Amino acid sequence: MTQPMLFPVHSTVQNMPFGPKGADSLAGQLWDKGGHAQAQGKKLDADTPYAELWMGATHEKGPSTVALPGSPLDGKPLADVLLHDPDRTVSSKLLESHAYLRQAVHGGMPFIFKVLSAGQALPLQAHPDLELARKLKSQTTIESDEHTTFDGHHKPEIALAVTPFRGFVGLAAPPQIRARLRRVPAVAELLHDSNLSDKHLSQVLPKLEHADLYRLIVDDDTEQSQHPSDPDRQGTWAHKLRAAVVRILCADKQLVKKAIEDILSGQQQKIGGDIGDDNDETVDLIRELNGQFPGDVGCLIAPVFMNLAKLQPGECIFAPADTIHAWLSGDIIECMPSSVNVVNSAFGPEPSKETVSLFAQMLSYESKSLDAYMLRPRKVESATRAGAGGGGGGGQATSVHRYDVPFDEFNVLRVQIAPPSPSSSSSSSEAKVELFTGESDDNQVLEGVAVLSCVRGRGKVTGFSTAGGGGGSSSSDEKVESDIDEGKVFVVASGTRVRIQPVQDQSEGQSEKLECYVAYWSAGDKK
Repeated sequence: MTQPMLFPVHSTVQNMPFGPKGADSLAGQLWDKGGHAQAQGKKLDADTPYAELWMGATHEKGPSTVALPGSPLDGKPLADVLLHDPDRTVSSKLLESHAYLRQAVHGGMPFIFKVLSAGQALPLQAHPDLELARKLKSQTTIESDEHTTFDGHHKPEIALAVTPFRGFVGLAAPPQIRARLRRVPAVAELLHDSNLSDKHLSQVLPKLEHADLYRLIVDDDTEQSQHPSDPDRQGTWAHKLRAAVVRILCADKQLVKKAIEDILSGQQQKIGGDIGDDNDETVDLIRELNGQFPGDVGCLIAPVFMNLAKLQPGECIFAPADTIHAWLSGDIIECMPSSVNVVNSAFGPEPSKETVSLFAQMLSYESKSLDAYMLRPRKVESATRAGAGGGGGGGQATSVHRYDVPFDEFNVLRVQIAPPSPSSSSSSSEAKVELFTGESDDNQVLEGVAVLSCVRGRGKVTGFSTAGGGGGSSSSDEKVESDIDEGKVFVVASGTRVRIQPVQDQSEGQSEKLECYVAYWSAGDKK
């Protein structure tokens, strides 16, 4: 089997309930426009939710297939192609450092790269860290269900906005939480309700001091000056915060429902002079979430205790393992290691008490501002080519931004290329991008594997068999060229240099900016 260096793949879509329906979903649109639906004998359905497009995945939950008509590789599982000759596809270095990727469940690709479209709140969830994930997989008494999945690997993730996006991530800073509790006293009263306790609560937190819970959370000004992230140390903010969150998670459903009704009726709202502007939307968020999941405990936990990220395209947040989060609306590029580990606690079918207990005990109770979760990119100057005379709208309109994550499995690139000028007569005057050239530390030769996807615009993508930049190629280079447009997904094999450039849309006379995303693993970028 001859291994190609750059080749298209057909990818799968996930139809979770949170996805917008039909063409209202960007994930659904790209699945349809990229030819994936047709290749799978399906079509976009106006009544079906389309939540996630898994691009170039080899995980068994959403595997891709090779899309090379006329080739003996056409239709083959991507995992088979990658693992047949790993030195020429993903690199032996990847499989040496991540041997588990050889397992059929993972299939060789070190990450899951998605377009995620949220039409309503995703489950309130967290993912175990590596140590806990391995422990959970080995415990035969814990079964995977619609709330939990365990495969022995960690799953920190990023959410990179493609359209305006909102998502809850992490527990907010103490002043914000205290201000919100004053804004909606019904939540504080719920925490203080003597009828709230049950035997399950005592199983999760056997030493919980019920009587002073509300006073300690609302009026404590010591915040987390000592041992901030240790919820087992008595008297720390993390200890009190865990008590509050777990108390609501374990609350009687009728009491939660009544608290929400009181808040939304206006009977239990208080405006205090110390309330920050960010708290003005607390009630609106409770109302929005309750409209989607009436009476759910998440309607109180997320708006009152968590950070709400409001991202514009290109902005990104990072959710470490053991961090509580729930995406709310919009379209993102989501990327994570090759794992589907998850524990869900709200915004969905009611979880078991065992699941709630696991969720409560696995969380990190660090209280941080939203800024702590922002992942700020750096510009890869060596990747952009403005073309002859700066033609084609190069310069500031063409850019590559790199999002470096603090673990080993992937990095992500956001590529934007200006459309060619209507007067352009040759490719030399067009803006273009060249990746994996080896020209700089942030544009190294690819010693691994990459997945390239297009979400906007039209262009050409070329793979070269040798590194070396400057926008040219030598006569000894082997190359493969393909059209790229919305929804198309390509796999880039180890050692391949990539050129991306836009093309003029002759039918419309004016092209839009070409926007692509790349997830990759390379030995030179190991953390």
